[in-house]
Amino acid sequence: MNLNDETRGGLRVFSVDSGRETMRATLFFRVGQADEQLTTSGWTHLVEHSALHGWNDPRLAFNASVGLYATRFDLDGERDAVLAHLLRLMGWLAEPELDRIDHEAKVLRAETQQRPMSAIATNYEWRYGAQGPGLAAHRELGLSRVTHGELRSWVGQMFVAENGVLATDQPLPDDFEPTLPHGEPHVPALPRSVASSFPGTHWINSGLVASGRVTRSFAAGLTPEVLSRTMTEAFRQSHGVAYAPWADLERVNSQNALLACGTDITDEGRPTSGSEFMTLLDRLADEGPPQSMLDDLAVVRERAYRDPAIAPGVAWAAATAALTGSEVYTFEEAQAHAAAVTPAEVAHVVAEFRSSLVLSLPWGAEVPAGTGALRAGTTGVLEGATCHPHGSGAAYLWLSDRAVQFVGNGMLSTVYFDDLAGVVTYPDGARQLTGRDGWSVLVEPNLYRRGRAVVAAIDRSVSADLLLPQAPRDASAIPARTSLLTHVGNWFKRHARAQARAHGEMFRQESWFGKIRYVVGLASLPFFLLLLISAVASAFR
Repeated sequence: MNLNDETRGGLRVFSVDSGRETMRATLFFRVGQADEQLTTSGWTHLVEHSALHGWNDPRLAFNASVGLYATRFDLDGERDAVLAHLLRLMGWLAEPELDRIDHEAKVLRAETQQRPMSAIATNYEWRYGAQGPGLAAHRELGLSRVTHGELRSWVGQMFVAENGVLATDQPLPDDFEPTLPHGEPHVPALPRSVASSFPGTHWINSGLVASGRVTRSFAAGLTPEVLSRTMTEAFRQSHGVAYAPWADLERVNSQNALLACGTDITDEGRPTSGSEFMTLLDRLADEGPPQSMLDDLAVVRERAYRDPAIAPGVAWAAATAALTGSEVYTFEEAQAHAAAVTPAEVAHVVAEFRSSLVLSLPWGAEVPAGTGALRAGTTGVLEGATCHPHGSGAAYLWLSDRAVQFVGNGMLSTVYFDDLAGVVTYPDGARQLTGRDGWSVLVEPNLYRRGRAVVAAIDRSVSADLLLPQAPRDASAIPARTSLLTHVGNWFKRHARAQARAHGEMFRQESWFGKIRYVVGLASLPFFLLLLISAVASAFR
């Protein structure tokens, strides 16, 4: 099947002739969740959602989606309808109608609050925090502060002909001319990792997920299928503790990709799941896959190309390659390159994957040898900070001119004002600060001593463009204010505990004679207190 490659109106177009009576087309743009900031998160989703608002044509089916690095609009139906709606979509992107943006943003905020958080999103957050791919783990908080002008600017920057690609399963008519605005292609870049160590481990409720950065190559393109098959053999066929292992490659730019894989795990398989996974990685990194597995993959690709229903995918594959800055190959060229991949080349990709591994394990799993538990980026209490105890006496906020820190419940989390991703604000005064490393500190002013002063200091230290205002909370969600008497009582409790620990330490260090003298002294203390009370009472008779 011949691949047509042309450029119209600045838009690159890949097409094949599938011979279908109907037509399928996908308009891609090189922009996704990972290209946003926490303060603009959800803006791409809002554009995608709004561009198709009001569409209702029984002659075609349409859909759209936003991924980490790409947004796509899919149309499938009568040829004339597909072409007409492509032009309609491009016209909207050239002159976006934003009258309903506030309403649509409200709808999407409701959607994002109900959306379950995926394990791979959590994995990416441990790797990148609240930036790049890690934003997939954060609610689309930027929807609360989007303005018409800023959204129009985002459309004009990202949804342009030079940053898009069109794939179709029929050649376009000679008179079809795209009407997208012109601009510059966007080249994504991976942010700096915030993981405390590699390989690093953290825990999730269920299943196993792993991710790592790899260099793009034909071997890297085959590695997801190699991992999927190898994990299936180990976890499903050999041990019977999994049902559906998976693997995927997220292409970031012409050089970098994120390789991810995972599987469900039964309770029986939890304890050793991490060790089993690292064992198969080590084997693949040392030996590569069997040549027979690579040969099987070549047969699968060849069969797919001969299938008339699947063969048009060559246009979509070319569009994806062009969109991600890679060289575009014909199917025959790509097949020849893939067939030449050796087990040693795949082994090199797996070794690269392993060296940058973030591993999400189910609770109850043992930490594999050679990996460390991931932790917060800070471990020490802030210097020169003021202490604001929690009303319970079990936690503290430390505030300095550089940062705010939470200490309590065995946790320590610090957010620096010069490394903020965003600050969620509530009308009742609550503030949730999130650093670019993904760690957050929640300040409930009613729960901390001089909590209002903490909020005022935060507001003075944070730029207005980092604020993410939220709607008023229900009264039941706002904690009651801790009284001054409670704070004083907690202070005395802490002081008494500290004194008891100090005296206990002194007692342990005394000689036997000193211990006897210490006990006698304590026993006589009530007697002297009674004498003191009697003397005071006599003075007032």
